[in-house]
Amino acid sequence: MVKLKQGRFRVGRRHFVRLTTAGAAGVYLTGCDGDAPREDAGIDAGQRLEQVRALVIGSGFGGSIAALRLAEAGVPSTILERGRRWELTDDFDTFTTTQTPDRRCVWGHRNPILPGLPPTRLPGTPYVGLLQRVPGANIDAVCAAAVGGGSLVYSGIMIQPPRNHFESVFPTGVDYTELDSVYYPRVRAIMQPQTLPDDVLAAPEYVSSRIFIRDAEMAGFDVGPVPCAFNFERIREELADAFPFRQTTRGDYLYGLNNGAKHSIDRVGYLTMAESTGMVTVAPQHQVVEVGAKDGGGYYAIAEIIDENLNPMETVRYEADLLFLAAGSLNTTKLLLRAQRDGTLPMLNDQVGKNWGNNGQRIIARGNLSEDTLAEQGGPACILIQDPDGPDGPIGMEFGPAPIGFEHNCLVSATQGVPDRLGELALDEDGEITPVWDRAYDASAGAAARNTLQRVADATEGQVMNLPGLAEDPSITFHPLGGATLGTACDLHGRVQGYEHLYVVDSALIPGSTPGGNPFWTISAIAERCMDTIVAEDLNP
Repeated sequence: MVKLKQGRFRVGRRHFVRLTTAGAAGVYLTGCDGDAPREDAGIDAGQRLEQVRALVIGSGFGGSIAALRLAEAGVPSTILERGRRWELTDDFDTFTTTQTPDRRCVWGHRNPILPGLPPTRLPGTPYVGLLQRVPGANIDAVCAAAVGGGSLVYSGIMIQPPRNHFESVFPTGVDYTELDSVYYPRVRAIMQPQTLPDDVLAAPEYVSSRIFIRDAEMAGFDVGPVPCAFNFERIREELADAFPFRQTTRGDYLYGLNNGAKHSIDRVGYLTMAESTGMVTVAPQHQVVEVGAKDGGGYYAIAEIIDENLNPMETVRYEADLLFLAAGSLNTTKLLLRAQRDGTLPMLNDQVGKNWGNNGQRIIARGNLSEDTLAEQGGPACILIQDPDGPDGPIGMEFGPAPIGFEHNCLVSATQGVPDRLGELALDEDGEITPVWDRAYDASAGAAARNTLQRVADATEGQVMNLPGLAEDPSITFHPLGGATLGTACDLHGRVQGYEHLYVVDSALIPGSTPGGNPFWTISAIAERCMDTIVAEDLNP
């Protein structure tokens, strides 16, 4: 085990030593002259050294929850985020749109990466945009890059898995009753979800939602609006043309929302709360390329400060007593696998990279309908068919309104199920992360999705079909989960096996699925549970 020096790490609320006047950031005095590192720092010439109490890598739900709960315990932290900060403007021009995409929508790609959209070449140079698509063996995975993480690009839908299916996926020691009574409600109270109001559902722009609900009810399913982390008053304003142009009511909400209707945590919830404590500093466009254990205790992270075109400008070495990995399933696991390969965290076990899954996700459609569903369908995705007891396993099927524009008689659905087996994440020869998957692993989830939608078609009309761009392998997931899971690579509270004061607090902890639903609510509840134990058991002197 990596031990901290005796007496060095004391986190009682009055025991902060050697802090600069920028103590809210948790930055230590470095003993450097500003131009060169200390000779005993163990860092490369030209690297700047920053010493902090707690270092958090990633500013999404897991990282923001960690920083907030540390601050409440009196522990300052610095969050390193590879993406940029996106401030809303009075000109409503912060984010690009699906219909007129530009380089702001993607992280370093030359083309839009969402399925079903034309492969238009984006003008300009590669950019620190919102979404990255990571290619793998038989599957691609999409992840976010931004201050606020995936909350800028999610649909905000909040689904709590049923007990029996949760317990079939998660290890026994993760108590569903505790999550149900304490942590799911805590997250809900902070994220302030709403449900689609009746007057919005009745608007002409939402005819597709009404058709989806009506037809699913005719097929005998439990269907309807579910909690969603959106402000629907802003959507009412949009319907009244209070903004220069419409987004949400045209189904255009995935690349961020210029009108502020989406509860992204850089605006509503965890990250805002964390920064408001004065104990948390967020460092955007800091891409971490290496982590490891320090001689004598503690950890380090090497970060490249990048410009908006992803060019490295400066390299900084951060040193910390506490290190929290919250860069998402793909990037948290990548850092751990690199550390394992390079020997910077030599005691990592052989479960790092394992138990990775796609949340049983499928994107399918019901087309050839006799009614006009509109080419631009009112959003966000906030209506769900819940089919927990289907013969092929549980399915949550959300109606996914989108400005796809290729038909006026088509309804797109995104489904979440449970894979039969899990894949893994591995490093390629360049040290980049690669999902390794076999389509047989989630064959049951795929069958469940198609069978559920076929029941709707049989009871009403239409044809089950693939969305253009998704007809052939590889498949795609927007919900990569696992790689450093609870009870394997980590203990049941996110402590990395083999190390003290090294933690994972994000989607990498989740063993492949959050059955029947979108993952952010469960990820957040698990992170809250981890932090309660970490603060209570690890941070007291």
